[in-house]
Amino acid sequence: MEALPKNVSAAPPSIPDHELLRSIASGAYGEVWLARNAVGMLRAVKVVRRDRHASAESFEREFKGLQKFEPVSRSHDGLVDILTLGLLPMARGFIM
Repeated sequence: MEALPKNVSAAPPSIPDHELLRSIASGAYGEVWLARNAVGMLRAVKVVRRDRHASAESFEREFKGLQKFEPVSRSHDGLVDILTLGLLPMARGFIM
């Protein structure tokens, strides 16, 4: 098994109806995981972590921006479709 980048959690978060297969990217606010949904389709799951934000306001602003972008994301072929947004303890997640 390949080593995870130092800013990726050792244990993947639990995402309802998805099996997280491996970390595929990480950044300042969280991680992106390759996941398989309940019917076997591969998806990217981004987890935005609260502990990586300097303040609660920054964390909430990120999520509110995603809420506004979610319906727009499916309106143009050049945008990544956000399929769902969710709440996790100490994190926000969305599935693309």
